[in-house]
Amino acid sequence: MTRVRSLELRLVAIPLVRPFRTSFGESTEKVCVIARIETDDALGWGECVSDVEPNFSEEWNDGAWNVIRDFLAPAMFACSRVAGWSAHILEQKRTGRLFRPSAKYVGPAPRSLQPA
Repeated sequence: MTRVRSLELRLVAIPLVRPFRTSFGESTEKVCVIARIETDDALGWGECVSDVEPNFSEEWNDGAWNVIRDFLAPAMFACSRVAGWSAHILEQKRTGRLFRPSAKYVGPAPRSLQPA
């Protein structure tokens, strides 16, 4: 299973070759959300084609950004860990004992409490 290592969102403005005119006005640049996703095996880029405001459709850049950040990205990172969690559960069921990886804490020593 490919594990997602990072997701980066960028808001970019790309100048248009010619102005884009509609009944709403004229645009000289396309502002869009670009996503960069890195996995164990590959690096990929994607574009959200929504606009700055929800003029032509119900989608817009801020809405797309929020959906990716608040819903899709957390689900994507959780899904990439499900294989490991499933393996732990299957091993616990097969062996009849709780699986605990051994680890040694190497962080700073405990601090004493100070009155505020």
